[in-house]
Amino acid sequence: MLDRLILPLAGAALLASAVPAVAQVNLAAARASLRGADHEVSAVAETRGILGLVPYLADSADVLLPGLPLLRGRDVAAEWLDMPPFAEMRLMLEPVRIDVSADGRSGYTYGGATRITDDGPAPARYIAFWNWDGADWKIAAFHFNAAQQPVTPPPAGFFPEPAATGPASSGTDAAAALEQIMQADRD
Repeated sequence: MLDRLILPLAGAALLASAVPAVAQVNLAAARASLRGADHEVSAVAETRGILGLVPYLADSADVLLPGLPLLRGRDVAAEWLDMPPFAEMRLMLEPVRIDVSADGRSGYTYGGATRITDDGPAPARYIAFWNWDGADWKIAAFHFNAAQQPVTPPPAGFFPEPAATGPASSGTDAAAALEQIMQADRD
């Protein structure tokens, strides 16, 4: 009788030891890190001009700027950002919302911005999608456009309180999930 219990228990114990525990990601730390990256980009774009965004762009970044087609890739974006009117433009970002994915590997920032040109400051809006490359946050997609008036931050409590931690991996097949999203969009 004992051998009938030991064999299944031994198998279960072996299986349990082979399955790793789900690691927790400190989402508060990831958000703070992304906030720091957004702040750094803003400081550089404000002091050195919008061309200062280039080192923060991922190699395959998509950049959408007023009056231009979608710029695909950091090198293409760098060429356009080095031409008028962008070469003379500075940009100060003022995030309204910053958040990261449950695994802490991607995130977004959006809010108001101030375009600073020879004509003076003017309000704008921006959104950036970021990816964590293991060492730094890189901008995967960036868009800004003019605004009629400055962005007003929402009142306190407008956004739900974000979770402090999340699983490092959901175990979801990324390709299957992407296909479901694409099919929903097509539908």
